Amino acid sequence: MLRKGAPLLLLNVLAAEGKKTSEGLSKEGRDAVFIKCDVTHGSQVKEMIDQVIGKFGKVDILINNAGITGLPKSVTETPEEEWIGF
Repeated sequence: MLRKGAPLLLLNVLAAEGKKTSEGLSKEGRDAVFIKCDVTHGSQVKEMIDQVIGKFGKVDILINNAGITGLPKSVTETPEEEWIGF
């Protein structure tokens, strides 16, 4: 998708790694933006969504690759406090 011109938003709790990746893609002429975000904290996710909508106006495709495992129920049924610690 990035090669076809779609902008890319990278989220990670590891700021240095995320910035390095987005800067590398930008140097290749790709539209890549990094935002530090811990998806186990709803307030950070809300802030990130506000930033994304402010920059891009909408979200067309979302790929969740957070690597959080072991949840005993669906994502929509899991309270925020159960995400912490994964």
